[in-house]
Amino acid sequence: MPPKALPMTPAAFEQWCRARALAPSTCDYLSTIRGSEAVRRVTSRANNVSGAYPSRKMGVTIQFESQNPELWAIVMMDRDESVLEFFEQPDTFKIRYLDKSGKKMQGHYYTPDFLVFRTRADLSRALLRRTPCHIYRQSPFPRRLL
Repeated sequence: MPPKALPMTPAAFEQWCRARALAPSTCDYLSTIRGSEAVRRVTSRANNVSGAYPSRKMGVTIQFESQNPELWAIVMMDRDESVLEFFEQPDTFKIRYLDKSGKKMQGHYYTPDFLVFRTRADLSRALLRRTPCHIYRQSPFPRRLL
């Protein structure tokens, strides 16, 4: 399979990393994600509609697992000039927790919906303020964005 074309050139990505003073290992990790396919395929489940959105910005179809908020987020990212690139289902990692006494708990595996590269980091918070909060409040398991 030929490598996918990306909106940021390798030189632009290196400059993006330098501007944020990211460690070389972090840049290597992000570069790997940029060149990879999604780590899992989304599926339809009860009360959701999965599909694929043809992204003009990314030049590929981006999969989504729900019309709200994932499809809404894809459309916004595709049209938002501050978004340089975005990738669906970028990686899976284990989240570990500490209980109240400080003891490590089992944890669980998590796959984020998107990895987003923006022109400026502070714009992410501005986007979250514009997100229709009622979408998150309707879910019995609201997503917590950090």
